[in-house]
Amino acid sequence: MVIKARPMSTNERESIAKATKIYFTDLGVRNALVDDFRPFNQRPDKGQILENAVLVGIKKHADYGQRNEQIGFFRSVHGSEIDIVQKQGLLENLYEVKTAARPGRKQTGKVKLISLDNAQKFI
Repeated sequence: MVIKARPMSTNERESIAKATKIYFTDLGVRNALVDDFRPFNQRPDKGQILENAVLVGIKKHADYGQRNEQIGFFRSVHGSEIDIVQKQGLLENLYEVKTAARPGRKQTGKVKLISLDNAQKFI
């Protein structure tokens, strides 16, 4: 029902001190908790809903494939964030989830941009 994403860091003490993100496998439960059942395009929390759906999709794919993966996030001391970090051994996938792919915005380095345009591949 709930997936906890822990902060990923090379400094274990720093990771423990940071807050965990909570995602819901059933977005209806999340909607009930925040008491908002409006259509997606009318929601002020579209970004959180999309990030939740993508993370749950990534987790389901890993579970179906019986892959032992860690799923978390990274937040720098300066406040920048990688929404989803997926690690399996030495392999690492980094995802930034946005409701709209802004014109001119490019993927940087290893970070893959997920928007409404390509989210279906992950869900």
